[in-house]
Amino acid sequence: MTGYRGRQPRESLAVIVVLGMLLAGAFTPTANAADGLYEALLKATPRQLPPGFQVRQVAPGPIDQEDRNAGMMGNAQITLLASDPEAKINYLLFPDMAAANAYISQFEKAIVQNKATPRSLANLPAAKCAETMNGAVCAIDSGRIAVFSMGSRVDTSAGPLLNAAIDHLNDVIKSNGQQ
Repeated sequence: MTGYRGRQPRESLAVIVVLGMLLAGAFTPTANAADGLYEALLKATPRQLPPGFQVRQVAPGPIDQEDRNAGMMGNAQITLLASDPEAKINYLLFPDMAAANAYISQFEKAIVQNKATPRSLANLPAAKCAETMNGAVCAIDSGRIAVFSMGSRVDTSAGPLLNAAIDHLNDVIKSNGQQ
């Protein structure tokens, strides 16, 4: 699974997310949106990341059958060079806002089911974040895109990366003429 689901012990939600996004799915992304947003995300790099983070690669990320069943059309994945080996950003594209919102809702349920510690971001109150001893993940939907950020902790990596990811997404949308 690309997102938040998995069959690991309950206390390792963040590890599930990170490993799932790294290893899951033998299927390649099939984003074919006519608006070109997916392609624009794959060509753009964030103009500003938190200190200590650099873009290593922007490439299509894996999508598995469950993700396809949820309506996911593409996964633009930004892998990072950082002292935090779990640091990563994923833009998951869906056909519409309802599908992206449903995906985030499933993530929220997984936080509760896996007994991860919910965290919040003061500057992004709509973001859903969770932390375990093994790592952290934050997510927010922005239109038809679910944005996920991963790292060791919410306050030092996943949270700041989510802020940078939203800024980057807004830049790409504007430059792609989709305000």
